[in-house]
Amino acid sequence: MSDINIVFDGEELEYDYDTTGTIKLYNGITYVPYRAFLEMLGYKVTWDVHSSKITATKEGSEISMVVHKNEYIFNGEKIETDICPLLLSGIQYIPVRLVSEKLGYEVKWNEEENKVYIDKK
Repeated sequence: MSDINIVFDGEELEYDYDTTGTIKLYNGITYVPYRAFLEMLGYKVTWDVHSSKITATKEGSEISMVVHKNEYIFNGEKIETDICPLLLSGIQYIPVRLVSEKLGYEVKWNEEENKVYIDKK
């Protein structure tokens, strides 16, 4: 499979793959490096190495999740799912569709182009 690309609000995202990691397809789910993706959305992100917890905040909005745990907290609302954040080759990845849709974005997959389209609703 060729590289997966993300188009956000009409612009194809540029990642520094050497430092952030690549976009991954894992068990049929597209994952993105958490820091690069959430910072692109304007969130301030932190990683707690001791608890494996990812936290992102922006203007009163907060997201938290723990790597390899299927529980997310979006603005105080607990969501359980069978999709969890991953740690692959030392890089933390989050499921792009789940996180984007919970943050109010519309997500579409174009298999022919191998692209994920993310747009504001």
